[in-house]
Amino acid sequence: MVYSQQALILLVKSALGNHRYCFTLLERGDQYFRELWTSLTQSDRTLLGCVVQGETPTAQHKKVVRKLVQKEILEKEGNAFQVPLVQRFVEQVVEEEM
Repeated sequence: MVYSQQALILLVKSALGNHRYCFTLLERGDQYFRELWTSLTQSDRTLLGCVVQGETPTAQHKKVVRKLVQKEILEKEGNAFQVPLVQRFVEQVVEEEM
């Protein structure tokens, strides 16, 4: 089953605070997250990797940040994810790639 971005946001909001449900959502939403990740450009992925590592986007990243805000991935400032489960997925991908 593939979740839409809006459905995923609703699921996340209802599951916050319950780690068991968050894990289940990550597991069941794996196809959605993988599709989301492969739809991103290398610049998008690199920036998201920097954000999960605590780096703040610079003015050079403005265009990529704007794009990721429009895709409802990052907050307007570019230093936080809109959906915590997307952040967790990116953290996992970054960890796997190390």
